[in-house]
Amino acid sequence: MIRDICSLNIKGRYFSEGINLPLFPDKQSRFILVYGRNGSGKSTISEGISETLKNKDVTADITVEALDQQNNIINDWVNDNIYVFNEKYIENNIKFAEDGLQTILLLGKQINLKDEIDECEKSLNEFKNKYELNN
Repeated sequence: MIRDICSLNIKGRYFSEGINLPLFPDKQSRFILVYGRNGSGKSTISEGISETLKNKDVTADITVEALDQQNNIINDWVNDNIYVFNEKYIENNIKFAEDGLQTILLLGKQINLKDEIDECEKSLNEFKNKYELNN
């Protein structure tokens, strides 16, 4: 379970040797903030967690194992309500449509609607241009 997690064992990509990342030194600490320079592996770690949560039979190029205080692997942590909020999440779920002072925040499925609207407007402009050339 998530409350038993004390560290993560990360393998793959830049962590070819594998690395143990201590997160929660005791069971009372449940808040972490991971920060570092660009290129230090923050996104790689979050992608590893995300991939592990999505694919229980992990075939990704990076894997993450959750460990308890005694460094035993916690197998059922992927069933907990764990969400990864990283750059990919923002790209896939949040978008700003800026038009002067009328900035619009799009969330979740609305992002696809904005792309569809943009594509329709592009097609409409192409049809208008063809129509004007023929008339």
